[in-house]
Amino acid sequence: MSSIEKPKVLLWNLEVWSAEDGPLRFDPTAVEKLEAESRFAVSGAVEEDWPYLYVVEEDETRLITVLAVVDAAAAGLTVGAAARVPPAGVWLSLAAAGLPRVVASPTLLTREELALLLGGHSPPPSPTTIKTS
Repeated sequence: MSSIEKPKVLLWNLEVWSAEDGPLRFDPTAVEKLEAESRFAVSGAVEEDWPYLYVVEEDETRLITVLAVVDAAAAGLTVGAAARVPPAGVWLSLAAAGLPRVVASPTLLTREELALLLGGHSPPPSPTTIKTS
């Protein structure tokens, strides 16, 4: 993968479901962590014509878990369009207290590549989780 095609971590907004107040929206830099089992979605503008978006959870132990992989073309996402992952009315859930992160990539990433991008190491201990430092 050349440097021009390097995947990047996006600072998308967080939408967190509250049983009392419904959806609450937050700037990603204003949130340190969400509690375990928090229901959430991420939203932002599609910045590049890159076909893959990943939503991952980074918990307090630096364990990275892939929660969603989005094929942008199949989801109808185009550059400049607003996107929400998952779509309206659907929520992701954190397994442990932590912070969701969004990664955009021009190519499909292996678990090892995701771990390196997010400061982790390989090989991962299972097909969907990667233990980082």
